[in-house]
Amino acid sequence: MEKVAHRYRFEILPGTTNETHLSGRLVLQSIDLKHNDIIRIGSQKAGLMVTLTYLSQSDQAAEKPLSILFGTRSKLQIGRDAENDVVLESPMVSRFHAQIERVGQRYRIKDLRSSNGVHVNDQRIEGEVWLRPGDVVRIGPYRFLVGQDQLAQYDETGGLGVDAYGLNKWVRKDLNILQDISLTFQPRELVVVVGQSGEARRP
Repeated sequence: MEKVAHRYRFEILPGTTNETHLSGRLVLQSIDLKHNDIIRIGSQKAGLMVTLTYLSQSDQAAEKPLSILFGTRSKLQIGRDAENDVVLESPMVSRFHAQIERVGQRYRIKDLRSSNGVHVNDQRIEGEVWLRPGDVVRIGPYRFLVGQDQLAQYDETGGLGVDAYGLNKWVRKDLNILQDISLTFQPRELVVVVGQSGEARRP
């Protein structure tokens, strides 16, 4: 798959033996992908093929913040558990991740010994720190903008991508099953590496 302008182009490499279908059509040459295109690689039998859905970030709905008001509360607890005041459903968020406390007209945030930490203005904090209006708090894939009496919550799971270069996977000293693989993960995209199973044997 190759990025061309603002779109991605899907192309069948020479020597490929497994059939590839795009939205039900057999792919024989390069084709530009559209939002929600469905790609199927391999056999048409269930369980013997890989199915991928292409989601275009530019075609998805615009990000809308969620306002979190303190009201009469002096503390807000944030985490994955349903008992929190702010529940964030992500495996990157601990069950009880952080706590924001209002002290007079000021706010401070405390990391509740979370696994992936709390970041304020892109710096991971230790213990607790004071917050100012305009500060940006990141917890997992969520971003919070600190206001005068509220937090604006943004879900960034739809806008994060990952570029990985030169990956290798050694299962023992003489066997490398992934050799210098480079991958690009687009927002909300699942990338699958498909290959022959079995154990390589030395002659």
